Amino acid sequence: MSNDRPPGEAIRAFFEAAGNENLFPNCPFRRELSHLHEFDAASADRILGHMLGHIIDHRAGQPCRNESGEMISAINQDDIQHELRFIYNDCNNPRLNEDRKSGAELDPADLDSYRSPEYHGFDPEQRGCFGADARAELMAEAIRAYMQNPNYLKMVAPNVAARIRAAVNPNPALNQIIQFN
Repeated sequence: MSNDRPPGEAIRAFFEAAGNENLFPNCPFRRELSHLHEFDAASADRILGHMLGHIIDHRAGQPCRNESGEMISAINQDDIQHELRFIYNDCNNPRLNEDRKSGAELDPADLDSYRSPEYHGFDPEQRGCFGADARAELMAEAIRAYMQNPNYLKMVAPNVAARIRAAVNPNPALNQIIQFN
């Protein structure tokens, strides 16, 4: 059976479904879902992976209140903020990624190569996400990175990897679909 559906249709449909249209409204990638056909395959996969990360975070998370007092569902981020911010910067810092494309050896395991200040501090706040929105972006990106490269995430952020496993693997709404090792 062939799949003639456009890439990302199921993920886009999730965010357009009644009750979900207000989930993660400030995510900078959410507005790109209807334009995936305009991106190269790697960029479209990255956007879809990030948005799937939001869905997994939402489904695996525990009820909590955001800064506005609204009830949301999210994986607990207590004591893992430093690792989450490292992942977000490492995967999204424009200068770091540009230098990697030009062949620079910038391995996250080799901290000496990360000493340059322009390789630090790229956060969701620089994309206009603050508070609960920023935390949602951090976790979605960590989940995307875990799905794409489990060894990377376990190496640079072992506590984040453990937290994701603890939230997703025993969850009956998710564990028949995805498991993190």
